[in-house]
Amino acid sequence: MNIHQNDGEPEPDDAELIAYLDGELEPDEARKLESKLAVDAKVRTRATEYKKTFDLLDYLPKSEPSADFTNRTLTRIQPALQPGSASSHAFIVSSSGVVPHVARTRSGGLAAAFWIASMLVCAGLGYGAHLLARPYLAAHSTEAFDQADLPMIHELPLLLGVDDLEFLRKLHAAEIFDDEPSVRESRKDSEPTKISLAEQQKLIEIFLAFPQPRQQQLRKFHQQLNNLPAKEQSELRYCLENYAAWLDRLPDAERQEILAATSGEMRLNAIKQIRERLWRESLPQSQKALLARAASAEETLRMANELHDREQSRREEWELAKRQWQPNKGDQPKPWPFSDPVLIKQLDQYVKNVLGVDLSTGFERKGDRLEFNIPPACRLTREELNELKIKYDSASKEGYWGVYAECLYRMAERHPGLPKPSKADSAIVRNNQLPAAYIRYIPKDGLPKKSRFEQVSGKWPDFALAVHDGIKLPKAGEVLPPLGPSKPGEFADEVNAFLKDQLMPAIADPKHKRESEQLAAAEGKWPEYPRLMLDLAKNKNMIVPGVSLPGDPSMWAKFYKRSAVKK
Repeated sequence: MNIHQNDGEPEPDDAELIAYLDGELEPDEARKLESKLAVDAKVRTRATEYKKTFDLLDYLPKSEPSADFTNRTLTRIQPALQPGSASSHAFIVSSSGVVPHVARTRSGGLAAAFWIASMLVCAGLGYGAHLLARPYLAAHSTEAFDQADLPMIHELPLLLGVDDLEFLRKLHAAEIFDDEPSVRESRKDSEPTKISLAEQQKLIEIFLAFPQPRQQQLRKFHQQLNNLPAKEQSELRYCLENYAAWLDRLPDAERQEILAATSGEMRLNAIKQIRERLWRESLPQSQKALLARAASAEETLRMANELHDREQSRREEWELAKRQWQPNKGDQPKPWPFSDPVLIKQLDQYVKNVLGVDLSTGFERKGDRLEFNIPPACRLTREELNELKIKYDSASKEGYWGVYAECLYRMAERHPGLPKPSKADSAIVRNNQLPAAYIRYIPKDGLPKKSRFEQVSGKWPDFALAVHDGIKLPKAGEVLPPLGPSKPGEFADEVNAFLKDQLMPAIADPKHKRESEQLAAAEGKWPEYPRLMLDLAKNKNMIVPGVSLPGDPSMWAKFYKRSAVKK
Protein backbone atom coordinates (compact mmCIF):
# COMPACT_ATOMS: atom_id res chain seq x y z
CA MET A 1 0.00 0.00 0.00
CA ASN A 2 1.45 3.34 -0.94
CA ILE A 3 1.34 5.66 2.02
CA HIS A 4 2.32 9.27 1.82
CA GLN A 5 5.92 9.75 2.86
CA ASN A 6 7.01 12.69 4.93
CA ASP A 7 10.39 13.64 3.48
CA GLY A 8 10.95 16.36 6.05
CA GLU A 9 11.63 13.83 8.80
CA PRO A 10 15.26 12.64 9.14
CA GLU A 11 15.74 8.92 8.69
CA PRO A 12 16.55 6.95 11.87
CA ASP A 13 20.12 5.72 12.02
CA ASP A 14 21.01 2.03 12.25
CA ALA A 15 21.58 2.10 15.99
CA GLU A 16 18.09 3.53 16.54
CA LEU A 17 16.48 0.86 14.33
CA ILE A 18 18.37 -1.88 16.14
CA ALA A 19 17.36 -0.53 19.54
CA TYR A 20 13.73 -0.39 18.43
CA LEU A 21 13.68 -3.98 17.15
CA ASP A 22 15.45 -5.10 20.33
CA GLY A 23 12.76 -3.44 22.50
CA GLU A 24 15.12 -0.92 24.09
CA LEU A 25 13.67 2.39 22.88
CA GLU A 26 11.60 4.52 25.22
CA PRO A 27 7.82 4.31 24.46
CA ASP A 28 7.62 7.82 22.99
CA GLU A 29 10.66 7.23 20.78
CA ALA A 30 9.30 3.82 19.71
CA ARG A 31 5.94 5.31 18.69
CA LYS A 32 7.67 8.03 16.70
CA LEU A 33 9.81 5.48 14.87
CA GLU A 34 6.75 3.26 14.22
CA SER A 35 5.05 6.20 12.56
CA LYS A 36 8.14 6.67 10.38
CA LEU A 37 8.13 2.96 9.48
CA ALA A 38 4.50 3.20 8.44
CA VAL A 39 5.22 5.77 5.75
CA ASP A 40 8.83 5.28 4.65
CA ALA A 41 9.47 2.22 2.47
CA LYS A 42 13.26 2.65 2.61
CA VAL A 43 13.33 2.60 6.41
CA ARG A 44 10.96 -0.39 6.44
CA THR A 45 13.29 -2.31 4.15
CA ARG A 46 16.27 -1.70 6.44
CA ALA A 47 14.25 -2.69 9.53
CA THR A 48 12.97 -5.84 7.85
CA GLU A 49 16.51 -6.91 6.89
CA TYR A 50 17.74 -6.49 10.45
CA LYS A 51 14.73 -8.35 11.87
CA LYS A 52 15.14 -11.29 9.48
CA THR A 53 18.83 -11.53 10.36
CA PHE A 54 17.95 -11.41 14.04
CA ASP A 55 15.46 -14.26 13.58
CA LEU A 56 17.94 -16.34 11.60
CA LEU A 57 20.50 -16.25 14.38
CA ASP A 58 18.12 -18.37 16.47
CA TYR A 59 18.22 -21.08 13.79
CA LEU A 60 21.98 -21.50 13.38
CA PRO A 61 23.10 -25.10 13.97
CA LYS A 62 25.08 -25.78 17.12
CA SER A 63 28.79 -25.37 16.44
CA GLU A 64 29.84 -28.74 17.87
CA PRO A 65 27.02 -31.25 17.47
CA SER A 66 27.41 -34.76 18.76
CA ALA A 67 28.65 -37.33 16.27
CA ASP A 68 25.38 -39.19 16.82
CA PHE A 69 23.26 -36.30 15.58
CA THR A 70 21.18 -37.15 12.53
CA ASN A 71 21.99 -34.85 9.62
CA ARG A 72 18.52 -34.91 8.13
CA THR A 73 17.43 -31.44 7.02
CA LEU A 74 13.65 -30.96 7.04
CA THR A 75 13.74 -27.18 6.77
CA ARG A 76 16.31 -25.07 4.95
CA ILE A 77 16.64 -21.40 5.75
CA GLN A 78 17.47 -19.25 2.75
CA PRO A 79 19.61 -16.11 2.90
CA ALA A 80 17.45 -13.23 4.10
CA LEU A 81 19.56 -10.26 3.15
CA GLN A 82 21.00 -8.89 -0.07
CA PRO A 83 24.19 -10.57 -1.28
CA GLY A 84 27.33 -9.15 0.22
CA SER A 85 30.90 -9.99 0.96
CA ALA A 86 31.45 -12.76 3.50
CA SER A 87 35.21 -12.46 3.54
CA SER A 88 35.28 -10.55 6.80
CA HIS A 89 33.45 -13.27 8.77
CA ALA A 90 34.99 -16.10 10.70
CA PHE A 91 33.43 -19.44 9.77
CA ILE A 92 33.19 -22.76 11.52
CA VAL A 93 32.27 -26.10 10.01
CA SER A 94 29.49 -28.19 11.53
CA SER A 95 27.84 -31.37 10.42
CA SER A 96 25.04 -29.23 9.01
CA GLY A 97 27.29 -27.17 6.78
CA VAL A 98 29.33 -23.96 6.89
CA VAL A 99 27.79 -21.22 9.00
CA PRO A 100 28.90 -17.80 10.25
CA HIS A 101 30.31 -17.96 13.76
CA VAL A 102 28.31 -15.34 15.66
CA ALA A 103 27.89 -14.96 19.40
CA ARG A 104 24.42 -13.68 20.19
CA THR A 105 22.36 -12.51 23.16
CA ARG A 106 18.92 -10.92 23.07
CA SER A 107 20.13 -7.48 24.04
CA GLY A 108 23.14 -7.53 21.78
CA GLY A 109 21.91 -9.77 18.98
CA LEU A 110 20.86 -7.07 16.56
CA ALA A 111 24.09 -5.21 17.06
CA ALA A 112 25.87 -8.31 15.78
CA ALA A 113 23.26 -8.79 13.09
CA PHE A 114 23.94 -5.30 11.78
CA TRP A 115 27.41 -6.43 10.61
CA ILE A 116 26.09 -9.45 8.74
CA ALA A 117 25.43 -8.36 5.17
CA SER A 118 24.66 -11.87 3.96
CA MET A 119 24.33 -15.33 5.44
CA LEU A 120 24.79 -18.73 3.86
CA VAL A 121 22.74 -20.72 6.34
CA CYS A 122 21.84 -24.34 5.85
CA ALA A 123 19.88 -25.35 8.93
CA GLY A 124 17.44 -28.11 9.52
CA LEU A 125 16.26 -29.76 12.62
CA GLY A 126 19.76 -31.15 13.18
CA TYR A 127 17.89 -33.34 15.54
CA GLY A 128 19.73 -35.20 18.36
CA ALA A 129 17.92 -38.44 17.74
CA HIS A 130 19.92 -40.43 20.27
CA LEU A 131 19.13 -37.85 22.96
CA LEU A 132 15.42 -37.94 22.18
CA ALA A 133 15.46 -41.72 22.03
CA ARG A 134 17.40 -42.28 25.24
CA PRO A 135 14.40 -42.53 27.60
CA TYR A 136 13.04 -45.41 25.53
CA LEU A 137 16.13 -47.32 24.38
CA ALA A 138 16.56 -50.99 25.09
CA ALA A 139 20.03 -52.52 25.29
CA HIS A 140 19.83 -54.17 21.85
CA SER A 141 17.27 -55.12 19.25
CA THR A 142 17.70 -57.77 16.59
CA GLU A 143 14.24 -57.44 15.02
CA ALA A 144 14.35 -57.30 11.23
CA PHE A 145 13.22 -53.96 9.85
CA ASP A 146 9.81 -53.86 8.14
CA GLN A 147 9.96 -51.79 4.94
CA ALA A 148 6.38 -50.67 5.59
CA ASP A 149 7.80 -48.52 8.40
CA LEU A 150 10.02 -46.55 6.03
CA PRO A 151 7.69 -43.48 5.69
CA MET A 152 7.56 -43.27 9.47
CA ILE A 153 11.35 -43.65 9.70
CA HIS A 154 11.83 -40.63 7.43
CA GLU A 155 9.84 -38.53 9.91
CA LEU A 156 11.33 -40.05 13.04
CA PRO A 157 13.22 -36.88 14.09
CA LEU A 158 9.87 -35.10 14.23
CA LEU A 159 8.05 -37.85 16.10
CA LEU A 160 10.50 -38.61 18.88
CA GLY A 161 9.54 -35.67 21.11
CA VAL A 162 5.87 -36.71 21.24
CA ASP A 163 4.22 -39.78 22.73
CA ASP A 164 0.83 -39.67 21.06
CA LEU A 165 -1.70 -37.63 19.12
CA GLU A 166 -3.46 -36.49 22.30
CA PHE A 167 -0.31 -34.73 23.53
CA LEU A 168 0.25 -33.06 20.14
CA ARG A 169 -3.32 -31.77 20.15
CA LYS A 170 -2.84 -30.34 23.65
CA LEU A 171 0.43 -28.75 22.55
CA HIS A 172 -1.32 -27.16 19.58
CA ALA A 173 -4.25 -25.99 21.73
CA ALA A 174 -1.82 -24.29 24.12
CA GLU A 175 -0.68 -22.12 21.16
CA ILE A 176 2.92 -22.23 22.39
CA PHE A 177 4.58 -22.87 19.03
CA ASP A 178 2.21 -21.02 16.71
CA ASP A 179 4.60 -18.12 16.10
CA GLU A 180 7.87 -19.28 14.54
CA PRO A 181 8.41 -16.74 11.72
CA SER A 182 11.70 -18.05 10.40
CA VAL A 183 10.41 -21.62 10.17
CA ARG A 184 7.24 -20.37 8.49
CA GLU A 185 9.14 -18.36 5.88
CA SER A 186 11.58 -21.17 5.17
CA ARG A 187 8.77 -23.64 4.61
CA LYS A 188 7.37 -21.37 1.91
CA ASP A 189 10.62 -20.81 0.10
CA SER A 190 12.27 -24.21 0.07
CA GLU A 191 11.66 -27.92 -0.05
CA PRO A 192 12.77 -30.48 2.53
CA THR A 193 16.14 -32.04 1.83
CA LYS A 194 16.05 -35.76 1.05
CA ILE A 195 17.96 -37.91 3.49
CA SER A 196 20.83 -40.08 2.38
CA LEU A 197 20.94 -43.87 2.65
CA ALA A 198 23.45 -43.56 5.49
CA GLU A 199 21.14 -41.21 7.41
CA GLN A 200 18.20 -43.51 6.75
CA GLN A 201 20.18 -46.47 8.06
CA LYS A 202 21.08 -44.54 11.21
CA LEU A 203 17.39 -43.72 11.84
CA ILE A 204 16.47 -47.39 11.33
CA GLU A 205 19.07 -48.44 13.90
CA ILE A 206 17.68 -45.92 16.39
CA PHE A 207 14.13 -47.12 15.80
CA LEU A 208 15.08 -50.81 16.18
CA ALA A 209 16.77 -50.01 19.49
CA PHE A 210 13.41 -49.06 20.98
CA PRO A 211 11.46 -51.61 22.99
CA GLN A 212 8.45 -53.06 21.21
CA PRO A 213 5.84 -50.89 23.03
CA ARG A 214 7.63 -47.69 21.97
CA GLN A 215 7.96 -48.89 18.37
CA GLN A 216 4.24 -49.61 18.26
CA GLN A 217 3.50 -46.26 19.86
CA LEU A 218 5.45 -44.45 17.14
CA ARG A 219 3.73 -46.44 14.37
CA LYS A 220 0.30 -45.65 15.81
CA PHE A 221 1.08 -41.94 16.24
CA HIS A 222 2.40 -41.63 12.68
CA GLN A 223 -0.61 -43.44 11.24
CA GLN A 224 -3.11 -41.38 13.24
CA LEU A 225 -1.42 -38.17 12.17
CA ASN A 226 -1.55 -39.12 8.49
CA ASN A 227 -5.20 -40.18 8.74
CA LEU A 228 -6.38 -36.79 10.02
CA PRO A 229 -8.39 -34.41 7.80
CA ALA A 230 -6.11 -32.25 5.68
CA LYS A 231 -6.70 -29.00 7.58
CA GLU A 232 -6.11 -30.46 11.05
CA GLN A 233 -3.13 -32.47 9.85
CA SER A 234 -1.52 -29.35 8.37
CA GLU A 235 -2.00 -27.38 11.60
CA LEU A 236 -0.66 -30.18 13.80
CA ARG A 237 2.33 -30.83 11.54
CA TYR A 238 3.20 -27.14 11.64
CA CYS A 239 3.07 -27.23 15.44
CA LEU A 240 5.11 -30.46 15.45
CA GLU A 241 7.84 -29.03 13.23
CA ASN A 242 8.12 -25.86 15.31
CA TYR A 243 8.24 -27.89 18.52
CA ALA A 244 10.97 -30.15 17.11
CA ALA A 245 13.02 -27.16 15.91
CA TRP A 246 12.70 -25.56 19.35
CA LEU A 247 13.74 -28.79 21.07
CA ASP A 248 16.80 -28.95 18.85
CA ARG A 249 17.88 -25.45 19.90
CA LEU A 250 17.54 -26.21 23.61
CA PRO A 251 20.58 -26.91 25.75
CA ASP A 252 20.87 -30.63 26.51
CA ALA A 253 19.82 -30.25 30.17
CA GLU A 254 16.57 -28.48 29.29
CA ARG A 255 15.84 -30.96 26.48
CA GLN A 256 16.29 -33.88 28.85
CA GLU A 257 14.04 -32.20 31.42
CA ILE A 258 11.22 -32.23 28.86
CA LEU A 259 11.84 -35.71 27.50
CA ALA A 260 12.10 -37.24 30.97
CA ALA A 261 8.53 -36.22 31.82
CA THR A 262 6.44 -39.31 32.52
CA SER A 263 3.12 -37.92 31.27
CA GLY A 264 1.88 -35.53 28.62
CA GLU A 265 0.66 -33.07 31.26
CA MET A 266 4.04 -33.03 33.01
CA ARG A 267 5.82 -32.55 29.68
CA LEU A 268 3.54 -29.67 28.71
CA ASN A 269 4.18 -27.98 32.07
CA ALA A 270 7.91 -28.46 31.64
CA ILE A 271 7.76 -26.86 28.18
CA LYS A 272 5.90 -23.83 29.53
CA GLN A 273 8.28 -23.41 32.47
CA ILE A 274 11.40 -23.70 30.32
CA ARG A 275 10.08 -21.26 27.72
CA GLU A 276 9.28 -18.75 30.44
CA ARG A 277 12.70 -19.23 32.06
CA LEU A 278 14.57 -18.85 28.78
CA TRP A 279 12.43 -15.84 27.87
CA ARG A 280 13.36 -14.09 31.11
CA GLU A 281 17.02 -14.91 30.59
CA SER A 282 16.85 -13.38 27.10
CA LEU A 283 15.46 -10.03 28.27
CA PRO A 284 17.61 -6.89 27.94
CA GLN A 285 19.55 -6.03 31.07
CA SER A 286 17.34 -3.04 31.82
CA GLN A 287 14.23 -5.24 31.94
CA LYS A 288 15.99 -7.92 33.97
CA ALA A 289 16.96 -5.25 36.49
CA LEU A 290 13.36 -4.05 36.60
CA LEU A 291 12.12 -7.55 37.45
CA ALA A 292 14.87 -7.98 40.03
CA ARG A 293 13.70 -4.85 41.88
CA ALA A 294 10.15 -6.19 42.28
CA ALA A 295 9.02 -6.15 45.90
CA SER A 296 7.21 -9.51 45.79
CA ALA A 297 6.59 -12.59 43.67
CA GLU A 298 3.18 -11.19 42.77
CA GLU A 299 4.72 -7.95 41.51
CA THR A 300 7.33 -9.89 39.54
CA LEU A 301 4.57 -11.90 37.87
CA ARG A 302 2.57 -8.75 37.10
CA MET A 303 5.61 -7.03 35.57
CA ALA A 304 6.49 -10.15 33.55
CA ASN A 305 2.93 -10.31 32.22
CA GLU A 306 3.14 -6.66 31.20
CA LEU A 307 6.37 -7.36 29.31
CA HIS A 308 4.71 -10.36 27.63
CA ASP A 309 1.74 -8.22 26.63
CA ARG A 310 4.00 -5.50 25.25
CA GLU A 311 5.96 -8.06 23.24
CA GLN A 312 2.74 -9.61 21.95
CA SER A 313 1.46 -6.20 20.92
CA ARG A 314 4.70 -5.46 19.06
CA ARG A 315 4.41 -8.77 17.19
CA GLU A 316 0.85 -7.98 16.18
CA GLU A 317 1.85 -4.48 15.05
CA TRP A 318 4.74 -5.90 13.05
CA GLU A 319 2.47 -8.39 11.29
CA LEU A 320 -0.05 -5.62 10.62
CA ALA A 321 2.64 -3.31 9.28
CA LYS A 322 3.90 -5.97 6.87
CA ARG A 323 0.40 -6.23 5.41
CA GLN A 324 0.04 -2.47 5.15
CA TRP A 325 3.35 -2.20 3.33
CA GLN A 326 2.03 -4.15 0.36
CA PRO A 327 1.69 -1.56 -2.43
CA ASN A 328 -1.63 -0.72 -4.04
CA LYS A 329 -2.00 -1.13 -7.78
CA GLY A 330 -2.63 2.57 -8.19
CA ASP A 331 -0.52 5.57 -7.33
CA GLN A 332 -2.84 7.07 -4.73
CA PRO A 333 -0.94 9.19 -2.15
CA LYS A 334 -3.23 7.93 0.64
CA PRO A 335 -4.17 4.36 1.58
CA TRP A 336 -7.71 3.03 1.43
CA PRO A 337 -10.21 4.30 2.60
CA PHE A 338 -8.68 7.77 2.77
CA SER A 339 -8.22 7.86 -1.00
CA ASP A 340 -12.04 8.10 -1.31
CA PRO A 341 -13.48 11.58 -0.44
CA VAL A 342 -16.93 10.09 0.22
CA LEU A 343 -15.56 7.57 2.72
CA ILE A 344 -13.50 10.26 4.45
CA LYS A 345 -16.67 12.26 5.12
CA GLN A 346 -18.52 9.16 6.30
CA LEU A 347 -15.65 8.24 8.62
CA ASP A 348 -15.78 11.65 10.29
CA GLN A 349 -19.52 11.19 10.82
CA TYR A 350 -18.97 7.69 12.20
CA VAL A 351 -16.47 8.95 14.77
CA LYS A 352 -18.88 11.69 15.88
CA ASN A 353 -22.12 9.68 15.89
CA VAL A 354 -20.97 6.21 16.97
CA LEU A 355 -17.87 6.87 19.09
CA GLY A 356 -19.23 10.21 20.32
CA VAL A 357 -16.22 12.47 19.73
CA ASP A 358 -15.14 15.23 17.36
CA LEU A 359 -11.45 14.69 16.62
CA SER A 360 -11.09 18.04 14.87
CA THR A 361 -11.08 19.85 18.24
CA GLY A 362 -7.80 20.32 20.08
CA PHE A 363 -6.17 19.40 23.36
CA GLU A 364 -6.69 21.28 26.59
CA ARG A 365 -4.24 21.74 29.44
CA LYS A 366 -4.99 19.58 32.48
CA GLY A 367 -2.60 20.56 35.23
CA ASP A 368 0.92 20.07 33.94
CA ARG A 369 0.02 18.14 30.78
CA LEU A 370 -1.99 18.46 27.61
CA GLU A 371 -5.01 16.23 27.42
CA PHE A 372 -8.03 15.84 25.18
CA ASN A 373 -11.24 17.11 26.76
CA ILE A 374 -13.70 14.19 26.94
CA PRO A 375 -17.15 15.05 25.52
CA PRO A 376 -20.19 13.80 27.48
CA ALA A 377 -21.23 11.41 24.66
CA CYS A 378 -17.74 9.92 24.18
CA ARG A 379 -17.72 6.14 24.54
CA LEU A 380 -13.94 5.80 24.67
CA THR A 381 -11.79 5.71 27.78
CA ARG A 382 -9.43 8.61 28.39
CA GLU A 383 -6.46 6.52 27.23
CA GLU A 384 -8.26 5.34 24.09
CA LEU A 385 -9.35 8.86 23.21
CA ASN A 386 -5.86 10.28 23.65
CA GLU A 387 -4.42 7.55 21.44
CA LEU A 388 -7.02 8.07 18.73
CA LYS A 389 -6.62 11.84 18.83
CA ILE A 390 -2.82 11.67 18.56
CA LYS A 391 -3.00 9.28 15.61
CA TYR A 392 -5.70 11.36 13.92
CA ASP A 393 -3.49 14.46 14.21
CA SER A 394 -0.45 12.55 12.89
CA ALA A 395 -2.54 11.45 9.90
CA SER A 396 -4.09 14.80 9.08
CA LYS A 397 -0.89 16.81 9.62
CA GLU A 398 1.87 14.41 8.57
CA GLY A 399 0.18 11.78 6.39
CA TYR A 400 0.34 8.78 8.74
CA TRP A 401 -3.05 7.49 7.57
CA GLY A 402 -2.36 3.78 8.05
CA VAL A 403 -1.54 4.28 11.75
CA TYR A 404 -4.78 6.19 12.31
CA ALA A 405 -6.86 3.64 10.35
CA GLU A 406 -5.54 0.73 12.44
CA CYS A 407 -6.40 2.55 15.67
CA LEU A 408 -9.86 3.53 14.39
CA TYR A 409 -10.61 -0.06 13.33
CA ARG A 410 -9.53 -1.32 16.76
CA MET A 411 -11.77 1.20 18.56
CA ALA A 412 -14.73 0.31 16.31
CA GLU A 413 -14.31 -3.39 17.16
CA ARG A 414 -13.99 -2.60 20.86
CA HIS A 415 -17.01 -0.26 20.98
CA PRO A 416 -19.62 -1.51 18.47
CA GLY A 417 -22.62 0.71 17.92
CA LEU A 418 -26.35 -0.03 17.76
CA PRO A 419 -28.91 1.80 15.60
CA LYS A 420 -30.74 4.70 17.23
CA PRO A 421 -34.53 5.16 17.07
CA SER A 422 -36.09 6.99 14.12
CA LYS A 423 -35.87 10.20 16.15
CA ALA A 424 -32.25 10.23 17.28
CA ASP A 425 -32.94 12.64 20.15
CA SER A 426 -35.33 10.08 21.66
CA ALA A 427 -32.55 7.56 22.29
CA ILE A 428 -32.54 6.57 25.98
CA VAL A 429 -29.29 7.81 27.47
CA ARG A 430 -30.32 9.11 30.93
CA ASN A 431 -32.35 7.98 33.93
CA ASN A 432 -35.10 10.56 33.35
CA GLN A 433 -35.78 8.96 29.95
CA LEU A 434 -36.31 5.46 31.31
CA PRO A 435 -39.81 4.00 31.10
CA ALA A 436 -41.45 3.93 34.54
CA ALA A 437 -41.56 0.12 34.47
CA TYR A 438 -37.78 0.01 34.69
CA ILE A 439 -37.35 2.25 37.71
CA ARG A 440 -38.74 -0.23 40.21
CA TYR A 441 -36.35 -2.91 39.02
CA ILE A 442 -33.15 -0.89 39.51
CA PRO A 443 -31.19 -2.72 42.26
CA LYS A 444 -31.29 -1.27 45.76
CA ASP A 445 -27.61 -1.53 46.58
CA GLY A 446 -27.13 1.70 48.49
CA LEU A 447 -26.67 3.88 45.41
CA PRO A 448 -29.34 6.50 44.62
CA LYS A 449 -31.36 5.35 41.63
CA LYS A 450 -30.72 8.61 39.82
CA SER A 451 -26.96 8.01 39.91
CA ARG A 452 -27.04 4.21 39.42
CA PHE A 453 -25.82 4.40 35.79
CA GLU A 454 -24.07 7.76 36.00
CA GLN A 455 -20.80 6.55 34.43
CA VAL A 456 -22.51 5.82 31.11
CA SER A 457 -25.06 8.62 31.25
CA GLY A 458 -25.37 10.45 27.93
CA LYS A 459 -23.82 7.61 25.90
CA TRP A 460 -25.69 5.50 23.35
CA PRO A 461 -26.06 2.53 23.44
CA ASP A 462 -23.91 2.14 26.57
CA PHE A 463 -26.49 3.60 28.96
CA ALA A 464 -29.38 1.51 27.65
CA LEU A 465 -27.23 -1.64 27.66
CA ALA A 466 -26.11 -0.98 31.24
CA VAL A 467 -29.75 -0.67 32.33
CA HIS A 468 -30.75 -3.78 30.37
CA ASP A 469 -27.95 -5.84 31.91
CA GLY A 470 -28.06 -4.27 35.39
CA ILE A 471 -31.69 -4.39 36.48
CA LYS A 472 -33.30 -7.24 38.36
CA LEU A 473 -35.40 -9.61 36.32
CA PRO A 474 -39.08 -8.61 36.17
CA LYS A 475 -41.82 -10.73 37.69
CA ALA A 476 -43.03 -13.77 35.79
CA GLY A 477 -45.28 -12.78 32.91
CA GLU A 478 -44.27 -9.09 32.94
CA VAL A 479 -42.60 -7.85 29.78
CA LEU A 480 -40.61 -4.62 29.91
CA PRO A 481 -40.71 -2.32 26.88
CA PRO A 482 -37.56 -2.42 24.71
CA LEU A 483 -34.99 0.30 25.33
CA GLY A 484 -34.27 0.77 21.64
CA PRO A 485 -35.62 0.03 18.15
CA SER A 486 -36.20 -3.68 17.72
CA LYS A 487 -38.21 -4.19 14.51
CA PRO A 488 -38.39 -2.79 10.97
CA GLY A 489 -39.89 0.70 10.84
CA GLU A 490 -38.53 1.77 14.25
CA PHE A 491 -35.08 2.71 12.98
CA ALA A 492 -33.84 5.78 11.12
CA ASP A 493 -34.89 5.91 7.47
CA GLU A 494 -31.50 4.79 6.13
CA VAL A 495 -31.46 1.71 8.40
CA ASN A 496 -35.05 0.83 7.49
CA ALA A 497 -34.10 1.09 3.82
CA PHE A 498 -31.06 -1.15 4.41
CA LEU A 499 -33.29 -3.80 6.00
CA LYS A 500 -35.85 -3.68 3.23
CA ASP A 501 -33.61 -3.37 0.17
CA GLN A 502 -30.43 -5.25 1.17
CA LEU A 503 -30.55 -7.53 4.20
CA MET A 504 -34.03 -8.99 3.83
CA PRO A 505 -33.53 -9.92 0.13
CA ALA A 506 -30.14 -11.46 1.01
CA ILE A 507 -31.71 -13.88 3.51
CA ALA A 508 -34.95 -14.49 1.58
CA ASP A 509 -33.44 -17.40 -0.34
CA PRO A 510 -34.50 -20.81 1.08
CA LYS A 511 -30.86 -21.69 1.78
CA HIS A 512 -30.85 -18.82 4.31
CA LYS A 513 -34.09 -19.95 5.95
CA ARG A 514 -32.47 -20.36 9.37
CA GLU A 515 -31.12 -16.79 9.35
CA SER A 516 -34.48 -15.43 8.23
CA GLU A 517 -36.27 -17.31 11.00
CA GLN A 518 -33.78 -16.11 13.62
CA LEU A 519 -34.28 -12.48 12.63
CA ALA A 520 -38.07 -12.85 12.63
CA ALA A 521 -38.00 -14.49 16.07
CA ALA A 522 -35.93 -11.61 17.48
CA GLU A 523 -38.43 -8.90 16.46
CA GLY A 524 -39.52 -6.81 19.43
CA LYS A 525 -36.49 -7.86 21.50
CA TRP A 526 -33.76 -5.34 22.29
CA PRO A 527 -30.80 -5.52 21.97
CA GLU A 528 -31.17 -8.98 20.38
CA TYR A 529 -32.76 -7.78 17.13
CA PRO A 530 -30.30 -4.99 16.21
CA ARG A 531 -27.31 -7.11 17.25
CA LEU A 532 -28.46 -9.99 15.06
CA MET A 533 -29.04 -7.55 12.20
CA LEU A 534 -25.46 -6.29 12.53
CA ASP A 535 -24.04 -9.83 12.72
CA LEU A 536 -25.92 -10.94 9.60
CA ALA A 537 -24.79 -7.83 7.74
CA LYS A 538 -21.15 -8.42 8.73
CA ASN A 539 -21.30 -12.06 7.64
CA LYS A 540 -22.50 -10.91 4.22
CA ASN A 541 -19.88 -8.14 4.00
CA MET A 542 -22.55 -5.41 4.29
CA ILE A 543 -22.56 -2.27 6.39
CA VAL A 544 -25.49 -0.91 8.40
CA PRO A 545 -25.64 2.83 7.57
CA GLY A 546 -24.74 5.12 10.43
CA VAL A 547 -23.71 2.20 12.66
CA SER A 548 -21.02 0.13 10.92
CA LEU A 549 -17.57 1.46 10.11
CA PRO A 550 -17.95 2.91 6.59
CA GLY A 551 -16.38 1.06 3.69
CA ASP A 552 -15.99 -2.57 2.68
CA PRO A 553 -15.67 -4.65 5.93
CA SER A 554 -13.35 -7.14 4.23
CA MET A 555 -10.99 -4.32 3.26
CA TRP A 556 -10.81 -3.07 6.83
CA ALA A 557 -9.98 -6.57 8.06
CA LYS A 558 -7.46 -7.15 5.27
CA PHE A 559 -5.42 -4.01 5.88
CA TYR A 560 -6.00 -3.03 9.49
CA LYS A 561 -6.99 -6.02 11.64
CA ARG A 562 -4.21 -7.17 13.91
CA SER A 563 -3.24 -10.79 13.42
CA ALA A 564 -3.63 -13.19 16.32
CA VAL A 565 0.07 -13.72 16.71
CA LYS A 566 0.80 -16.04 19.56
CA LYS A 567 3.50 -15.85 22.17
